[in-house]
Amino acid sequence: MRIPENIIDDIRNASEVVSLIGSYVKLKKTGSSFVGLCPFHNEKTPSFSVSPSKQIWRCFGCNRSGNVFTFIMEYEKLNFIEAVRTLAEKSGITIPESGSQKSDYEGGESKSAMIYKVNRAAASEYHKNLMSDAGEDARKYLSERGIKGDMLKDHGIGLAPDEWEWLKQKLSGRGFTQNSLIGSGLMGKSEQGGTYDRFKNRIVFPVINESGKVVAFGGRIWLAESGGAKYVNSPESPVYVKGRVLYGLYQTKEKIRESNRIILVEGYTDFLSIRAAGISDVAATSGTALTTGQARLAKRFADKAVLLYDGDSAGQKAAVRAAIVLLGEGFDVGVVQLPDGSDPDSFVREEGIDKLRELIKNAHSIVDFRIGIIPEEELSSSILKARMARNIVEEIFDLNDELLKGALLKDFASRLGVDEEVLLKESKKFRAFDAADGKVDQVSVTLNDITQRAEYQLAMFLLSANEDVYNSAGEFLKEHTFSHKGIGNIVGLLLNSGFEPNQSKLYDEINEPTERALLSKMLNEIGLVEDEEKTFNESKLRLQKINLDTENRKLRDEIREAEEKGEEPALLIKQQKELTDRLRELEN
Repeated sequence: MRIPENIIDDIRNASEVVSLIGSYVKLKKTGSSFVGLCPFHNEKTPSFSVSPSKQIWRCFGCNRSGNVFTFIMEYEKLNFIEAVRTLAEKSGITIPESGSQKSDYEGGESKSAMIYKVNRAAASEYHKNLMSDAGEDARKYLSERGIKGDMLKDHGIGLAPDEWEWLKQKLSGRGFTQNSLIGSGLMGKSEQGGTYDRFKNRIVFPVINESGKVVAFGGRIWLAESGGAKYVNSPESPVYVKGRVLYGLYQTKEKIRESNRIILVEGYTDFLSIRAAGISDVAATSGTALTTGQARLAKRFADKAVLLYDGDSAGQKAAVRAAIVLLGEGFDVGVVQLPDGSDPDSFVREEGIDKLRELIKNAHSIVDFRIGIIPEEELSSSILKARMARNIVEEIFDLNDELLKGALLKDFASRLGVDEEVLLKESKKFRAFDAADGKVDQVSVTLNDITQRAEYQLAMFLLSANEDVYNSAGEFLKEHTFSHKGIGNIVGLLLNSGFEPNQSKLYDEINEPTERALLSKMLNEIGLVEDEEKTFNESKLRLQKINLDTENRKLRDEIREAEEKGEEPALLIKQQKELTDRLRELEN
């Protein structure tokens, strides 16, 4: 349906560009314009400018520009009509509907718009089920964690019953097809060809992006007798990249702005429990290791971050890694140490919110926290202390801010009783790439050649939250002979660990510093890939061409050697022609 030009003009005029973009990007007034970090590419120095007088925006870094409509199109991945409708809804303007308009779920809309619509409908059905008589026991389970009343409504928490096709039956009457349910990730296909509700028999947590759209879901087992994984998450899609969303941020972003602080927890129930208890400037990483993409999202709303992770060893390690990511994005970082065996949810229920507030108020610096979790016996042993010092140097190695890195090394040296110059020398070892003897390398810039860079890019997709991409990467890489031993070892580990492995445990399986640095880089960067399927296919094609080029050069040398010996190279020439044909096919 064509929207009248006068309606489009009204919507444009009602959508003030600074207010709109300011709800997505942290803007600062500079002269007659506002500037901020561009949401469309990675940068640390603001090059994104918004002009209130011209009602336009422009990024001088990536050269994107436009008005309120193009911003929504770029950010939400919508077409023009969908962007107009989104802004009409925000500004309270009604678009007259034509009687001949197609059903919302027939052709003419993008996959992104379809996913938004089916997710919104699914969230509504799950929530209604939780609030019905059928959800009484699940509501009691949540109530014991302080999650009740307005919290259930505010976050749209729902319940998927123990039925294979309940959601399909509910939504088919609302115009949704089976393909739309499968395409959105709400339903899966069984090996027998049937379909099933991905979140069957789970409490369902809608994941809402910072502009208020349901982009995905997380499902948690709540009955002790239920089988399967504790958590199940939506697959990645055009509207959902796991490493670029923070659960609960939409509901808490204004409180975060007010306090200029974001408290980061890991899980859905951790977030909901402490928010229900009265702490509002909080968001969750949804069970994934904190990514650079999530840190940059948080930086739009606050300058200080407090990490509130589980008190066990895995939680401590995850907190250290998250703190380094946050420091790298310019945050003032504090880390809370919970008792061993405790998590934010259980701590609030057992100790109360006042004690948690006190811990947050007295959050440790990264140096104090990292030293504090070192066992006493390791600090009293020279050998163990030296090993710990090397681990700490490795942990902060990826920081790009050399001044910050130097200051941290100085503080760590003082606390460990180690000569600062010794730590600085140890740090410099990490800059030298030496694949032969396994010395730690600065993998961000020193993968030796195009082959190793292509291998690294493909290996990264074994950490994808998109199961199709993971499977495709695995099928290709398991047959590949790696030129970079470290990448090959990581690929072996990731293939053995399966889809969506426990990221904290992966580090425990790797002893070589080079490989740990590579894994850390992969975990940070996978969340920044916007279109994983497209990028994966491009990377795969690149490595296939490299492999064929390598084989071609080898055959050329063998042909030359055979001719020099007076031997007939006909078979080799035939093989070379076949290789050349395969290369042409790839290039076409």
